[in-house]
Parts: sequence; C-alpha cells; structure tokens
Amino acid sequence: MVSELLIPGCQSWDYELLLEYFTSRDVQEILKITLPSTLRHDRIIWHQTNDGVYSVKSAYKILMAELEQHRTANNIEKWKELWKFKAPAKFKTLLWQAFRNCLPTRTNLSRRGINCPLVCVICTRDMENTWHIFVSCPYAAQCWTISNMKDIVDQCAKNADRFVDWFFKVLMAGDKVNVGGKENNAIGRTPTEWRKPQYQFLKCNVDATFFTETRSMRFGMVVRDTEGKCIGCRSMVMEGLYEVKEGEAMGLCEALSWIREMNFNQVIFGMDAQIIVKAILPLKS
Repeated sequence: MVSELLIPGCQSWDYELLLEYFTSRDVQEILKITLPSTLRHDRIIWHQTNDGVYSVKSAYKILMAELEQHRTANNIEKWKELWKFKAPAKFKTLLWQAFRNCLPTRTNLSRRGINCPLVCVICTRDMENTWHIFVSCPYAAQCWTISNMKDIVDQCAKNADRFVDWFFKVLMAGDKVNVGGKENNAIGRTPTEWRKPQYQFLKCNVDATFFTETRSMRFGMVVRDTEGKCIGCRSMVMEGLYEVKEGEAMGLCEALSWIREMNFNQVIFGMDAQIIVKAILPLKS
C-alpha cells in the first residue's frame, strides 16, 4: 500500500524505505509525486466508470470494444482479399453482402419490419439466415457434396462462429481439394481450369445438378468473353429426375435455346460431362 511508504503521522515519503524497495532512479521519480495535504485511506479505483466503482457492464464494454477492434483489423484484410477474387463483380458483391449480413434473407427482412415467414423457403425446416442458406440448409449440403467439399465445409463450420470466418477457412482448405472430383468422376466429369475462347468468340459453360429429395434438376449457364468477363448468366429448375446423361443433355439444350434468345453469335460451349461431349463430337465430322 502507498501509505506504508510514508513517514507515520506525516505526509511525506520515507526516503530510506523507498531505497530498500526501488532503484535510485525510481525513487527520484516517486519523490516527484505530490502527496495530498490531508491523510486519506487508499482505495482501489476503476477508471472505466465516473464514480470509480467497478461494474460488470463497464467491463463488458471494454471486452466488446477490444473484440470489435480485433475483428475490424481482420475484416479489413478479408475485404482486401475479397475484391482481389477473379470473379464477376456481382458474385463479389453477393459475398460482401453475406459478410455484412445484409442479404435479404427472411430473418433480415423480418428485422426490418417486413411481415414474412421466417422459415427457409427451400427446405421449410429452419430459419432462413445467411448461415443457413450457405451452410446448414440441406440443399446447400447437397451442393457441397457434389463439389466434393462437404467434409471440409462441415469441419470449418465447427470452428467458425461467423460466416466470414467460415468462408475464408473453406477457401483456404478448398485450395487443397480437387473440386468436382470423386462424385463427378462417376458420371464422366473431368474437372479442368477455365480456358478463354479465341478472339471475337464467346464461351458458354453449362452444368446440371440433380436433387433426389425433390426429384428435380437445376441448370446453370454463364457466358464470358475472351477476357473472362461475364456477359450473361442464367439458372433454371426443371421438375423430374432423369438419368445423368439425359439431364446433362437437357441442360445443354436449354443453354442453346437461351443463347439463341440472347442473339449471341460465335459461341463455344464448355461442359465437364465427358459422356455428352464425346456423344456430340462425332457429329462435327
């Protein structure tokens, strides 16, 4: 206690006692401290409140401020990484909205005063929020399974409490995985890197996904130019479950119809379903 370092009954430092506990330099600094004219008892002061009394609320504010500062520093780096992605701007915008939790999910709409059911519109099981639509929804799980990343997604979900943290964990782990590997090879898929088309040509990549629970298929198609810029994209759902080769062929037919509607010329088509590619190539000759 400070009072033990004072001369008893006198408001002055005990110089000899100070030398016993502190170095000469520290003693000189202590002697510069002005002592109060009246004798008061020492007491513990909490500097985070006006009255100097500790409160759980003030401690909570300190901890949350430190946590937010840490998260902000991490997020700044994550934002920089996000905008460096080689992807269409609207995809990066979608991720940015997911990171900020401002996607128009049903829970967010309800929070903004819009009267709507909170349950997921696709699986009709759980509340629809950002985490659900990307991670925990059964239909999201099917997509991750098809991409051969289901185990990684589940493992990263156990060690992340926010969507942004989960995403970058998956991204780092996914670099080590041959996406579209085991399951897709069973239907004759060959995962390859995207190759740009020749000058003045466009390239349309087509893919199909199959959902056994709802007995439906979903087609996705995207058109890019020689610089890799997205010119157009489309997705659609078709009721009924067909054989894989039939579904892939139907997806290609839908893509051809869409290209025709969009008046795109000189278009090269790309698919990873080799069974369809090999069936079409002989027709060229």
